[in-house]
Amino acid sequence: MNNLISMKVYFTSLLFFVFLITGFSQVVLSPLGDNPQLIRLYENGKLPLPSYEKSETILHLPFIDDFSKNHLPGSEKVYWEDNYVFINPTYPVAPPTIGVATFDGLDYNGYPYNFENPTAYGGADTLTSCMINLSEDADGDPYFSSDSISLSFFYQARGLGDEPESQDSLVLEFYDAETDSWTVQWSKAGQDLSSFYRVYIPIVDDVYFSPDFRFRFRNLATLSGNLDHWHIDVVWIDKNRSINEVGFSDVGFQYPVNQLLQTYTSMPYTHYPFVSSAFMIDETPAQLRNNQSIAVNLSGVKMLNYSEGSLVNETPFPGTIDNFPAQSSASYSIPVYDGNSGYVFDDAIDEPFVSFKNEFVMTSGTFDLIEDNDTIIYTQRFENYYSYDDGSAEAGIGLNINGGRLVNKFKSVIGDSLLGFKIYFNPISNNPIYPFLMRVYDEATDGTGMPGELIHVDETFKQVQFTANGQDDFSYYFLDSAVYVSEDFFIGISQTSGTSLNVGFDRNIDSHEKIYYNIGLEWVQLSESLDGSLMMRPVFTSEMDDIILGIQESAIVFNTIVYPNPANTTVTIKSEIPQMIGMEIISMDGRVVKQDTFYHQIEVNTQSFAEGMYIIRLRAENGAISTEKLMLRH
Repeated sequence: MNNLISMKVYFTSLLFFVFLITGFSQVVLSPLGDNPQLIRLYENGKLPLPSYEKSETILHLPFIDDFSKNHLPGSEKVYWEDNYVFINPTYPVAPPTIGVATFDGLDYNGYPYNFENPTAYGGADTLTSCMINLSEDADGDPYFSSDSISLSFFYQARGLGDEPESQDSLVLEFYDAETDSWTVQWSKAGQDLSSFYRVYIPIVDDVYFSPDFRFRFRNLATLSGNLDHWHIDVVWIDKNRSINEVGFSDVGFQYPVNQLLQTYTSMPYTHYPFVSSAFMIDETPAQLRNNQSIAVNLSGVKMLNYSEGSLVNETPFPGTIDNFPAQSSASYSIPVYDGNSGYVFDDAIDEPFVSFKNEFVMTSGTFDLIEDNDTIIYTQRFENYYSYDDGSAEAGIGLNINGGRLVNKFKSVIGDSLLGFKIYFNPISNNPIYPFLMRVYDEATDGTGMPGELIHVDETFKQVQFTANGQDDFSYYFLDSAVYVSEDFFIGISQTSGTSLNVGFDRNIDSHEKIYYNIGLEWVQLSESLDGSLMMRPVFTSEMDDIILGIQESAIVFNTIVYPNPANTTVTIKSEIPQMIGMEIISMDGRVVKQDTFYHQIEVNTQSFAEGMYIIRLRAENGAISTEKLMLRH
């Protein structure tokens, strides 16, 4: 019999296994080593540096943040002094409102606090409030301990992330201005909590009724990866509160909208015009939650669609939502396109890559404590790839069998040339990384829907890359040569070791039925118990290819001779023009591995370069360029 293993890898090198009887191959599901969304923001300059200084911002009651919007330093409205936590809607399970603050073992830019030592442990993330004036209200009227000022929040351990162990903890502390010190008010040891729980803490000590009251959350965790997750939601301080409160006066979105196309979250814009209306989803679910203690009536949810910055469509919810039960969640369907009428994305924009903003607005018609969670935005991107995932990895998945093959199935709406793959790899601390081969398969002709004939395998090995490349954090891996595909096809990787390569795994969108693996005996479809999407995308040729490769067609081009090619330890590059030449040698994941200048001819030592395909990019003094491919085989 075959043993399918769902495995969580702890950085203490302790392995826990759940055996599901399906095959000899072994599938490994692991927590993340970093946070790709934070890395993207940091490397694109959209994430401010960590805040170490006490903020001068002074807030007044009520203080409330449900993390449906970002109120960390650098945002429009700042409620917090530091930005070590991750504000997101994808890690929690059944949160009170959309968005949480997630605590883990990663620093502010999404990398481990300590990646060198897999067992490193200690204080990790901190979330510190700005100063809150608890001495008087905004009108100057003083507060007293009899005003029943209290702090409450909701918390969950693990969610879709990694379960914190018993030595891990989440801590809440208050700042004592008189002694300039922090005192613990509440703490919780690590455990697996499937639900959110509310914590209610009355503020009664006179020492806290000061103009510079602050509070903070901290977590103790393993510091070597995206581990030991805690999520907090709806942090609320106000007066006239009671521990016997049932719910709170808010109705809002609970989850994001993540799909407006059938099957895919994105597809090549050059393919979209062939199927535009046929590929629009009939309706999209909007998950709402009524946190009030009474049933409410809602006016519904409307969808606003924008193209090139202008509102082009507004779709109201058909009718009202009556008698939405108290303290409950419900999913309501928003019409998109029913085959005859509705909204269809513009398929005639003269750009190779386009994106469309889509806004979903809820109207409750009753008092709403938090307005931030009444509106959510979903951006539909059309570029040069197909994808099932939402770009957010909550885990990593791979095989722990030498020679194992892991593939993702796609259906291209037109025949086209496959240029390569985009893959997000999840780093695991202290885990050796081995090369892999890229493979492309046709669908089997026996009607099973499984991989059939191998139509392409690269002759060169690719190296796993963990650093973010470009705006979406996926690394580009180009095939040795373009491959024509049509209808159903599979892209995948073949391992050269028994170590899982940990491809990113999106736990919010389930396309497990598109994932197959093979250790040499037979293809097996991924078990439905491992619901999620493989973060491996097929990339097709487009007008952006030259930009991706860094080639400018408008420039003057000169000829270059590269020999030997394929090369082993050295390669000679000779230009046809007698000028000083600037040279870059670029790997297929976009890294510049060699830079130099030369006059007419240069010999480059390539012994330290990994085997594979490279791009040689040259620029002469007069602005002329030359681009050549180089194959290395050691």
